[in-house]
Amino acid sequence: MSSPAPLLRQIGLGLFPVFARNLAQALSAAGIAPRDTATTCATHLSAKCVICDARVDGRELAALIQGEELPATSPLKRLPQGYCVNEGCKSSYYEFTFLPHPLVDWSQVGTAETILPVTPPADTNWQAAALRAGWRRVADAFTWRFAAGLAVLLALWIWRQWWTGGSIPFLREAKSFSSEGSGVEPAVMDDGDK
Repeated sequence: MSSPAPLLRQIGLGLFPVFARNLAQALSAAGIAPRDTATTCATHLSAKCVICDARVDGRELAALIQGEELPATSPLKRLPQGYCVNEGCKSSYYEFTFLPHPLVDWSQVGTAETILPVTPPADTNWQAAALRAGWRRVADAFTWRFAAGLAVLLALWIWRQWWTGGSIPFLREAKSFSSEGSGVEPAVMDDGDK
């Protein structure tokens, strides 16, 4: 049946209605009566937001799965709409934890198209990760600006060398001028030699 270790799955909240339907089918296929769904979910199922760590316990999830009427102000109404229960959070994924149950095979809940396996984040501190991403963008922008500045300076240097007659490596040798004569001096004619 179920493995002894908890099963972790990351589920996109846009797929929550499909997940809820698959979960209800898995519970009924395991022979768990609808009246026992809340108890089973309360003891074997929990969820948390991958960004803000807002937690939803199994009883609340069971209420959503069974389609119970929730108060109009309940933050749980946001889950089926594809939003985190925390109003300020922009996350669209929740991590679901399925504890082993003797009757339910949690791995059958959902399909490969509806559920993504959890990959542990390299850094759980999302604020530090966001700060590093911001610095990375700044560094990338600085690198491009620095490269553009060097290209402009190189173009100006080439133009200056061309204009002043200097040498440009691989393009042009410098013109050389000498102040010495280059040959026989012209003869000076005397008035008497005519």
